[in-house]
This record gives sequence, C-alpha cells and structure tokens, in this order.
Amino acid sequence: MKNKSNNIVKDDLSERLQACLKMEMQCADVYHTLVTLFPRSLFPEARDLFETLAEWEERHADIIAVSIGFHEIDEIPDIVVPSKLSLINNTLDIAQDIKAKIGSQRVTLKIALNMVLKMEESSAESYLQDVMTERMDLEIIKYLRQYYKDEKSHAEMIKELKLKKGF
Repeated sequence: MKNKSNNIVKDDLSERLQACLKMEMQCADVYHTLVTLFPRSLFPEARDLFETLAEWEERHADIIAVSIGFHEIDEIPDIVVPSKLSLINNTLDIAQDIKAKIGSQRVTLKIALNMVLKMEESSAESYLQDVMTERMDLEIIKYLRQYYKDEKSHAEMIKELKLKKGF
C-alpha cells in the first residue's frame, strides 16, 4: 500500500513538472513573439527586456528539464514546483491568452508590459525564483541554483521599464 501511495505522489509531481516545463516554454514563446513585435529601432529598451526574459524563461525550462531527470531517479523534492497543478495551469492560461491577443489585435508596448507583468506575477511563474533564492541546504536545490542566474525578478524588470516609459 505504501508503494502505491508513493507512486501517486510521484505521478502527481511528474504531472506538475511536465506542466511547469510547458509553462516556461510558453512564457519564453510569449517573449520571443514580443521581440518580433517591437523592433529595436523603435523600442530598444523593450526589445532588450523581452530578449533577456525569453532567454531566462528558456533557462528556467532547462532547470525544470533537469529536475524531471532527477525526479526519474527519485532525487528531486516536491517543493521545486508549485504544489497545485491549478496554479501552473493558471499561468499557462495567462501565457496562452497573451499569445492569442498578440495574434489577433494591435498590442501597444503599454498593453504588452501589463500583460506580461500579470503573467510574471502569477504564483506559478514567480515560484521558481522563490525556490531558487530561498536559503535551503538541500544539495539538489544547490545544484539547480547553479543554473539559475536571474538577479532580479522578471516582474521587477517589467515594472522598471513601465516606470521609465511613464506607464
């Protein structure tokens, strides 16, 4: 019976890890789309921000992919991703909504910044940063932290550009 319970917990974590991987890749895709929407000649700061955030989201996806590998050998703690799949799905829905809006209507820089700020402030998207910046002595978290080099939260960076632009 204990083994069955452990398998349920492992399957739940597997599902959440896969959903987080998809979420990070979707967030990166949002930023890559915004890079193409805002040319460097007209929006140099926004373009730089979106390029940086796209790269960082890809790095987050790499961290989740490494975590999936550790999970396969039962070496990853449950805390590496949000405890509820619904939190991850909420962020994924926000990212998908942004992509749909970008594809169907004219999006100003102000609108784009507001949309991605909402995405970045969602609990699942900010969760990895919280885990990677929290002081934990778990060896696996220390190892994953080596891949995590974000010095500021994504939301802080977006807020700084909004303030600079007067939005």
